[in-house]
Amino acid sequence: MLWLILCAITVTLIAYLYRQRVRHMSILERNGIHGPKPSLIWGNMFEFLEGRSVDRDANWIKQYGKIMGYYFGFRPTVLIADPDLAKNIQIKDFQHFVDRPHGTTKNGINADSREKSMLTRLIGKRWKEVRSVLTPTFSASKLKTMSPIMEDTINNMMNIIDKKSKTEEEFDIYDMFQNLTTDVIGRTAFGVQSNVQNEENNKFLNAAKALFNMKFNRWIFLMSSMSYERMTASNDRDIQVNAQKGVKNGTNGVKHSKSDISLTDIEIIANSVLFYEAGYETTSTALGFMGHILVNYPEVQEKIREEVRELYESDGKLDINTVNKLDFMECVLNETMRLYPPVITFVSRECLQDYKYKDITIPKGSAVRFATHYLHHDPDYWPSPEKFDPFRFSPERKHEIHPSSWQPFGSGPRNCIGMRFALFEAKLALAKILMKYRLEPGPNTEIGELSTECKAVTYTPKNGVYVKAVKI
Repeated sequence: MLWLILCAITVTLIAYLYRQRVRHMSILERNGIHGPKPSLIWGNMFEFLEGRSVDRDANWIKQYGKIMGYYFGFRPTVLIADPDLAKNIQIKDFQHFVDRPHGTTKNGINADSREKSMLTRLIGKRWKEVRSVLTPTFSASKLKTMSPIMEDTINNMMNIIDKKSKTEEEFDIYDMFQNLTTDVIGRTAFGVQSNVQNEENNKFLNAAKALFNMKFNRWIFLMSSMSYERMTASNDRDIQVNAQKGVKNGTNGVKHSKSDISLTDIEIIANSVLFYEAGYETTSTALGFMGHILVNYPEVQEKIREEVRELYESDGKLDINTVNKLDFMECVLNETMRLYPPVITFVSRECLQDYKYKDITIPKGSAVRFATHYLHHDPDYWPSPEKFDPFRFSPERKHEIHPSSWQPFGSGPRNCIGMRFALFEAKLALAKILMKYRLEPGPNTEIGELSTECKAVTYTPKNGVYVKAVKI
């Protein structure tokens, strides 16, 4: 008799859990957000991990609309290609979307305390406190201080280009830019002479490449998604505890000079790693794509060169105060990052309470992710979106751009903290190169559309960017 009672209890419990799971896996549909039917066990993980992320997002949006939903394992996720809603979430109603999604790392496994202490992972009040401490790092005065170091590092790259130019050697300029940005962030942020530009198989660079070249592991993702509820609960508690300790403990960490805010030792280490990661990958990728554009559009390259020469003749130098006057170069950079956004999956937020928009509701606890690549290629906002046209960003036309349809650095209070640093580095490097060299195609140069690769977070040249440098 006892075993019958136990069987009845087990069946009842299974039925209850099944109903709960069915209800949870229909929460998006019940709130007007359509998408592919999820598995009760895996959600839409198999579809999510299939093929290139930019193609998958585009197919989903075309099928289900510019606000669609899927399940990243157990977690409901809303994919957004509506720039009006993006503006609401990132700026207008930011208080409802302060945090980024947490619970799993970008590689699909539970985050350790160091990763959870990165600015990109911190939540609530602690995120705001740490951001306030780190923001002055990228002020105009600090960038001016870094300028001579950055220029010296770029000059090292120029010496390498000069040697290749003399031998008429074709080279991968994307690889060269990766060496440059690693050297720049190492010297400016950490005072480390990595010798990465002059040394093959450099361990400083290899460490960064290993991180960003990491591929999605389907089974790690699937297994981690099963334990989402447990992970988010524990992460919330751990982050809050660490935040409280950091504020209270003025001896365990570094105190901000203008406030009582302290960073714990773990937060210092974590955000140093973050600066290194971001400083290496995204800027070099944007520069790599620029190399492709300059070789494929020689008339654009020549127009930038003329602009740089005029600037140098009038100001007599290239530094932080002068390169920001290169308006056409900035238009070309902006259009290049529109066509080839370096970061494609990272611009995301956490919905902190039910949020109504038109005829849909984003449920509390959902992750919100912006379809950056699709937004940058949406014909509703970009006429002839596959055409390279830097004049879209000219003073006469940039008012036509919906600001939230262009998101290479994100938008709002949680945008990229190092944007100013990255743009200065890119402009200075390009200005110095184009003053002395004309970039021309070589045997391995891809003419026309560039082969690209979707990694876990970034969108990069798949086969490198091959050029020849001809001295002017």
